[in-house]
Amino acid sequence: MGPLVQTDIRPSASPFAYGHKKLRELLGPMWFDVYADGDMLRTMVRANADLHAQDRQAMNEIRDCLNLETMPLGRLQQWRLLKLMERKMTSGRPTGGHVFYLPGVIRLPLIMNRVSDASLVLFDEIDYKIRGDEIIFKENPFENPKIAWEMTPECGENYRTAYVWAFRGEYDRAWLHDYHGHGLGFDGVTSRPISSEQYRRQLLAIRAVLKRPTLATLSEFVASFMGTPVIREPVEVVEGFQEGRTGLLMVTDRNVYQIPKNASVRLSEGDNAKQGDLITDDFEIVESCKHDSIVSKGAEIPLNGNFIVVKLNRYCRIDEELIRRVLPPGTILNIYRDW
Repeated sequence: MGPLVQTDIRPSASPFAYGHKKLRELLGPMWFDVYADGDMLRTMVRANADLHAQDRQAMNEIRDCLNLETMPLGRLQQWRLLKLMERKMTSGRPTGGHVFYLPGVIRLPLIMNRVSDASLVLFDEIDYKIRGDEIIFKENPFENPKIAWEMTPECGENYRTAYVWAFRGEYDRAWLHDYHGHGLGFDGVTSRPISSEQYRRQLLAIRAVLKRPTLATLSEFVASFMGTPVIREPVEVVEGFQEGRTGLLMVTDRNVYQIPKNASVRLSEGDNAKQGDLITDDFEIVESCKHDSIVSKGAEIPLNGNFIVVKLNRYCRIDEELIRRVLPPGTILNIYRDW
């Protein structure tokens, strides 16, 4: 504790003037009248506020986990220390950047060099980007004098290890799989369950087919595997198309849809689309007993002992055994690949 001296803090144009006022209200005037280390006190209050924010976030996550539609993809963490090891840094890729292995990260909006009074703030998609299990920095973090590093021994040699703080990052805890996917017997199309919106969409589609097996629910199930976008709102008007950073975008009066690579768009500018309509010609499902395509009025035909033909027009990894398992008993499935 610093020396107890009489100080006089008056309102000023300082950016911390408002913080002083709030601290007075929280702690009482005695501390700021006699306690000299105001910076330490301000940092302590900030740290406690972050702890309370983390506890509140945990309570919200527990509440949201009750519903598959609202379950968070990962756990939101106020602060996390990231260790960047120079020995494991990869540089010189054709795409550029300095790459570090960072598994389990879903979202990372800000990185700072200190928790309190940071002198360096890095922004997602500007100073770095998250791609899969990697974080790619635009500039070499070991060449930035504002980032702290130390020499660490490894394999008989010394290497630099830099330390930065990730603010309000979201980290995968595989909750979608543990709470919902495991019970449905679905681990995803990758070697390990990854919490993503596509995986959530697949789980919701599986549940919909099990609850109400129709051509419409089966269509959404296949679309979720292929990443085929469907119209979200009851009615949308196509306003046009434009090239985005990751490919072609379809713009409507209500939403913007990402068109998958190598997909053929079935809608045109000015078209009126209904909720659930397919945006691309990735596939077609025909219920042979009715000879009715899913895009017609037969979409709500129940699947009971019928012969279902799924024609895939674009390559995708699809679990045929899972589709057969969720369809009603007696339904015959034939998947035809046309690419």
